[in-house]
Amino acid sequence: MLAAGDVFLVPDPEDSSGLSSHARVIVSDPSGDSDNLVMVTLTSWETYKEDTCLLDPKELGGISFFRHRSCAEYRRSFLMPASTLLVGLNNKVVRKLGSVPAAALARLRKGAAESPQLPQKCANILARQELA
Repeated sequence: MLAAGDVFLVPDPEDSSGLSSHARVIVSDPSGDSDNLVMVTLTSWETYKEDTCLLDPKELGGISFFRHRSCAEYRRSFLMPASTLLVGLNNKVVRKLGSVPAAALARLRKGAAESPQLPQKCANILARQELA
């Protein structure tokens, strides 16, 4: 069962080698549209990256993968069907890291609504679900 706030290590869709994976969190409601999960990239924050939503490791629920301050890199958000995510999990191409607390999910959604970098197709799903 997939839920909003679940965090996965997912291969980068822009990297054809399959060697680059990043933490992605589901910010949409999977039960509202399982064909279009909004996946937001979480990455280590650097001063040149977007600072709309910064999260410390403790705010991310103690998921051991997050050791530094992280940021939501909204420009790298994308839509993924739940079926594709589940196949990746079954084939061990995708790994579940845990789930963020409700407060972190709320901040990620608020940031999605505020970020000028969120792709429009992702913004449309969140707006339709009244989440951003």
